[in-house]
Amino acid sequence: MNKEKSTVLFSSNCDDAAKQDVHSVLQIETEALAERYLGLPTALGRSTKETFEYMPNKLRGLVGA
Repeated sequence: MNKEKSTVLFSSNCDDAAKQDVHSVLQIETEALAERYLGLPTALGRSTKETFEYMPNKLRGLVGA
């Protein structure tokens, strides 16, 4: 595992003490906030429709290329 390229994603229910424990054990300081992995958002809220709205347009652009 490359710790420099790794991030940790926590639930909004996770308290700060637990986050600190995870950071300490894994030795990964960066938290995944609004990042993407393989082009997809790492964190989805309740509104997945808006989150993925860009995909059909992106696919249409790729198909036309």
